[in-house]
Order: sequence, then C-alpha cells, then structure tokens
Amino acid sequence: MKYLIGAILLLTISLCSCSSERNSQNGSGDTLLSHSITIGESGGFTGNNSGYSIDSTGLVKSFEGILTTKGSEKEKGRLNKEQIQKVNELISEVLKAKYTEKGNITSYITLRKDGTATRYSWPGPAPDRNVPEAVSRFYSEVKSIIKSLQD
Repeated sequence: MKYLIGAILLLTISLCSCSSERNSQNGSGDTLLSHSITIGESGGFTGNNSGYSIDSTGLVKSFEGILTTKGSEKEKGRLNKEQIQKVNELISEVLKAKYTEKGNITSYITLRKDGTATRYSWPGPAPDRNVPEAVSRFYSEVKSIIKSLQD
C-alpha cells in the first residue's frame, strides 16, 4: 500500500511539472503570446470598425465592417518565434501604462488574458504626443510586424 501511494504521488508530481511548460508553449513547442491582441480604429460617420486581431498562437486576422464578427475576419499570417518574443516584451512594457481618450474616430489596443481586458485608446488614426511612449511604441511596432506578414 505504501508503494502504491508513493507511485501515485510521484506520478502526480511528474504531471504537474509538465503542465507548467504548456503555459508558454503550445503542443508543437512554439512560443505563445502572453495576451491576445486587437489593434484597430472605430467610429466616424459610418461607425466602421477595422483592424487586426492576434491570438495567443500568433495567428493574425484582419477585420472590417460596421458589425464585425468572427466569420468576417481574414487570416493574414502567423508571427514567428522571434516576433512573438518581441511582442511579449512590448506587452510587458505597455501594461505599465494607462491611457484612454476618445474622438470621432478612435484608435485602440486591447490586450486580453484570462477573461480580463486592458484597453488603450486615443483620438485619430495614430498616437499623438499625449499618448504614453510605451503605448505609441507598442502600436507602431506591432503594426510594423503585421505589415511585414503582408509584404
């Protein structure tokens, strides 16, 4: 009986130690993003909403329309390991900032993790000088990475 309990305990410890690796990698060993990301613009006369979403595996999709739904997204590509690592670094920096302003047309970044959303927004198509540096840098560098997938 002692040996059976010991074997079960050892098996449980082994399984628990393996599961922590899955938090930063998917089943194929690829690095994962710490948050899912949405970058876009909304508002204006038409109420249009457009931008990009990036899931935790690095899959990038574009969306556009007045009422965007998951079915209306178009796949644009997938971030590679280096790009995911770069975006994770940017996420850790931008999470230290706070900024939400709105305008007729509002640009935004939304980071989601475990059911919690962190949102940054500003009036106009690009961050102005009032937007914190970490938010501006995140926006421009992530948009640049997305553009590189389309070239």
